[in-house]
Amino acid sequence: MDALQWARRQAAIGPWYRVVQFLAFMEPVSVTASSITIVFAARLDQGPGSGVRSGRSDSRRIAHPLRARSCYAGRRRLPAASGAGVRRTCRFDEQRDYNGRIAMNLTRRDLAAAGVFALSATTLIVPASAATANEEAVKQAVEALRKAILAQDKAKLETLTAEQLSYSHSNARVEDKAKFIDGVMTRKAVIKSIDFPELTVAIAGNNAIVRHLWVSESELDGKVTNTKIGVLQVWQKQDSGWKLLARAAYTLPQPAERS
Repeated sequence: MDALQWARRQAAIGPWYRVVQFLAFMEPVSVTASSITIVFAARLDQGPGSGVRSGRSDSRRIAHPLRARSCYAGRRRLPAASGAGVRRTCRFDEQRDYNGRIAMNLTRRDLAAAGVFALSATTLIVPASAATANEEAVKQAVEALRKAILAQDKAKLETLTAEQLSYSHSNARVEDKAKFIDGVMTRKAVIKSIDFPELTVAIAGNNAIVRHLWVSESELDGKVTNTKIGVLQVWQKQDSGWKLLARAAYTLPQPAERS
């Protein structure tokens, strides 16, 4: 194939050929993308042993221009395909690669299918990565809240909590945003440590459901108190940031006593 024929073919194929090149040479970026690539490759397999023959006219076949070459004019014997016991005769219109294998012929319908598969892979991969980013952002916000409560950082507490905040303690006392922040800033007990173990985050649209334990050590009038309770938080994405919308604490069941 000379340069002029190759240029005309590229103009006829247009952007669909670039889609095929992308799928053929990219490395799989996830299990979903690699699975789609495998399905696409299986559909386009038209080599020896595949049992698939194109019913379209030769003028509508599109051969891979980077690897394919034509047989010599006329008919000649070619080495048998791997695993095959019968030798084939090359037709004058067949495209062969440099190892003598029949090149993959792609129709425009195949190229259209490639575009559909590529778009499907994108729609499946992007939401997954966005959810992971949101989970990490919520975890950072929860950690910032823990540090703000421990350090009595009023400015940080104002930033991390929503105006509609409903903050419930394990004794069923419920506070709004103003009362919650005031309680942190005016507390009498000295909190020595606060930890949030067993933290889990579940994203639901612009909301996040957070579960964790509250494990703290505090001291009041020389008396040390260790607290371990369960906590459920609801965070909401507001103004491009995550804010605490609701919080409910509950006492954990006591372990059964062994008789």
